[in-house]
Parts: sequence; structure tokens; C-alpha cells
Amino acid sequence: MNRLWLQPIVAIFAFVGLVAGAGVGLLIPLSTTYQAKAQVALVPGTDLTTAEASAYWEVLDQNQVPRTAATVFNDERWLPSAVAAAGVDAGALTLTAGAIPDTTLVSITADGPSARSVQAAVSDLLDKATPEVSAVSAPFQVRVVSQPDHATATTTPRLQPVLAGALAGLLLGAVIGLGFGWLRTRGQGGTARRTDKVTAAS
Repeated sequence: MNRLWLQPIVAIFAFVGLVAGAGVGLLIPLSTTYQAKAQVALVPGTDLTTAEASAYWEVLDQNQVPRTAATVFNDERWLPSAVAAAGVDAGALTLTAGAIPDTTLVSITADGPSARSVQAAVSDLLDKATPEVSAVSAPFQVRVVSQPDHATATTTPRLQPVLAGALAGLLLGAVIGLGFGWLRTRGQGGTARRTDKVTAAS
């Protein structure tokens, strides 16, 4: 069997695999994740004079204080309590905190399987970690400027599993086509050898 015969066979199997894989991708249930956010601000104390407040703002503008606060919020010791408040497995919840560049704000984000779970996780983190953040940020004050009052849902685009299924089907179909061609070649080779033996015997 020559390669000209093998190529269309591989193409046919690959096409069938592509279509079948895309069909499987259409049947895969789409996953939805939820995200809740809160923000805290680091600000000078209210009892400062105008000159003192100006100096404090200059320190805050260097962004070191918000970064330190974000590091404390990110400490893993808060995670067990947040997971318990969310009522989900630890692997289903992601908590992150980061200083927002060019601001004195720290953003706290939770990603998880339900709106209630992520809102509860962020609220628990604020309750448990804010006192220590306030302690390490002194003399600056920590103010919660936005609560996790709502959560946004993100659903995996349908195109993603369809493309993944189509690609997997394409590769699998091509492999099957090559295997089929190899088996056919091997079978034809065996038939040819038997024919040669019969001819020689005659």
C-alpha cells in the first residue's frame, strides 16, 4: 500500500473523530464559578493636623503599607476559618488579596462554587484578619470601603469544550487511521509473501 492510499484513510478517520469530539464537547455540562470582592483602604488617622496628614499620604503613596496589608490578608492561617464559613471543601475556594497599584487600596477576592460561599469567605476574612492588619499598619487606619454584598458568575464558554473535544477527536481519529493503515499494510504484506511462496513452489 502506498502513501497516496493511506492519506485519505487517515483524513476520513480524523474527520470522523473531529465531528465526534465536537459532539461530545456540546454535551459536556458547563461549569460556573462565582467571585466576590471587597476593598479596604489604608488612610491616615483622623486626629492628624493637615501637615501631619500630608506627610502620611506621602508614605502611603509609596505603596509599601498597602502591600504589607495585602500580605497579612493573604496569610494562609485565615483560610480554614473562611472555608468553614463558606461551607465548601478547601480545594473549591480560592482567596487572594493584592494592593491596587497607585492607590492605597487592597482588593480581597474569593472564587468558589456558589455566590453565598464566596461572599461568606470574604466577610470572614475581613472579620478575622482586619484587626491584625490594623495592628501592623499602625499608625494608619484600615477602612472597609466596599463589602462583598454581591457575587458575579462566570460560566465556561461553550466553545471551549467543543474545541477541546474536536481537537482530541481529530488526534484520536488520525491515530486510528494510521493504525488501520498499518494493519492493512501488514495484512497485504503477509498475503504477498504467501503468494510468492506458492509461485516459487510451482
